[in-house]
Amino acid sequence: MDLEELLEHFNNGETLGTNREYIEQMRYYSRESQKLTMEINTKYHEPEELSKLFSEVIGKPVGEGFGLFPPFYTDFGKNITIGKNVFINAGCKFQLPQRRDSSFIQHLLELARMYGLVQMLL
Repeated sequence: MDLEELLEHFNNGETLGTNREYIEQMRYYSRESQKLTMEINTKYHEPEELSKLFSEVIGKPVGEGFGLFPPFYTDFGKNITIGKNVFINAGCKFQLPQRRDSSFIQHLLELARMYGLVQMLL
């Protein structure tokens, strides 16, 4: 199984259940995300470096005008998409897909999927 298949599984609203293959893939990408967020959160980086590191966390380029004030936390990361002109303030936690342009995400915001779908309105 590859990342695209795992993301499709999540995008269809399915859970990990007891499928060992999905669970192992999720653990792999979660550990990768932990390593990258630790790098982001434990030392100073210029804005260009933060954009590069955050792109590694999410597995795709961030949009133009991206900004981040660490610390930032996510349990998986690959389900996040960052549009243009997005600023994420300090202490945020993302646990569900994010797809927005021109957003300011306040400090200490926690986004989590619980009991079905959650839609973030910015």
